[in-house]
Amino acid sequence: YSIADFRAGTERNIREATKWWVENDIDEAEREELDPDLAACFPVFLDGKTKTGFHVVTVHPGKFKHSSTIQKYGPERVLHYWIQILAKTHKVTFDLSLEAVRLKKFKGDIYSLPLIQKHLSIVDFNEMHFSDFLSGSVLSIYLAVVKMIVTNFQFLDGVIIVINAGKTAEIFLKLLRPLLRGSNLELVVFGSNEDEWKPFILQYVDPSEIRPDFGGCKKD
Repeated sequence: YSIADFRAGTERNIREATKWWVENDIDEAEREELDPDLAACFPVFLDGKTKTGFHVVTVHPGKFKHSSTIQKYGPERVLHYWIQILAKTHKVTFDLSLEAVRLKKFKGDIYSLPLIQKHLSIVDFNEMHFSDFLSGSVLSIYLAVVKMIVTNFQFLDGVIIVINAGKTAEIFLKLLRPLLRGSNLELVVFGSNEDEWKPFILQYVDPSEIRPDFGGCKKD
């Protein structure tokens, strides 16, 4: 596998991602207000920063009513909501990356930073129900979201930290891991022992930046 092959592959991926952004009007999705109905059903917090100045997203899918919400609003509307989330996250992550470089919040080159010191997504699987993973519509939407992250949102490089992952979560994680292979995203999974996952998270995020469910003390 030569440097020329790598460069050609990279250029092809950029062209395909750019085409996808235009065809799906991702810039407009970033500018839109979040769908209020779905934001109430699927709250995602985009307002945290890491100690190195990068973006932290926190989400508690265990509290979501996945199947009934998709049935009520339809898969296309739900998928568009998640595209809005990804587009807004991508924009904030890009802007914060530029700011972190400008303020020299870390040592060395941004491209040489370990992924754990970049963008973080903290996902709480507590209260996740097995029945959600028996729904083809639920799985297809969330696997599509992961594929979009890997293929079309290259600035979302970093680590996905899963907490409170039980047997139910493993079903989804087994499907997720192959999709992340070869990407700029790593997966770190913890069980329900807060004494294990909380200190890990707080190495990289000040508690004032995230809410109590995720190991912090931030208030809404």
